[in-house]
Amino acid sequence: SWWQFSWFGGVMANVRQGVTPQMPPGARALVFVAALVWLLAAASITVAWQRRVVLLERPRLCGSNVFTGSFWRYVGVGLLIALVAGLPALLVVLLLTSIALPVALALGVRAFAIGLISILVGLVLYIAVFTVVLRLSPVLPARAVGDLNPNFKETWRLTRGNTWRLFWGMVACTFLPMIVVQTVVAIFFGRAGAQLLVGGVLST
Repeated sequence: SWWQFSWFGGVMANVRQGVTPQMPPGARALVFVAALVWLLAAASITVAWQRRVVLLERPRLCGSNVFTGSFWRYVGVGLLIALVAGLPALLVVLLLTSIALPVALALGVRAFAIGLISILVGLVLYIAVFTVVLRLSPVLPARAVGDLNPNFKETWRLTRGNTWRLFWGMVACTFLPMIVVQTVVAIFFGRAGAQLLVGGVLST
């Protein structure tokens, strides 16, 4: 967020050797609130856009759908998808760090081998979580337009064998436009933004 960039710019301008940088009082709470507002705004725009595409519904005043049931169903399903995909991975990590890692150290396994195995396990977990999110993601637009029929089990069955199609569809709809936007911003504002950041001007 702009607050984090401002803080980082001030830190870089006043960095001292041996001194650990600290965020200003209340900055963490402000960053959290800003991130929460950003997430709600992103969800609001997404719901409005999906209803526009599927139902041909004209978007209303920006943010007005925050008070609708379709918005909160969308948010709720999004949180459920995150829990379904992330909790098993988190449990695996906790088991590995609390049981497998101490055992490996006790057996004298080399640090290099432990690090390599950790990287491989992390990669597998990342792919697994990403795959689950992709295959359950079609539930989101359904909730956005008020369709309560598709559940996780049915969606998982319908998306079997279509993981790569979902992946490339996401790349085409998300990553490519993001790269274009970031390239344009870097070309027109990158140098000025970097000067402001390094000079700490944003912190004022």
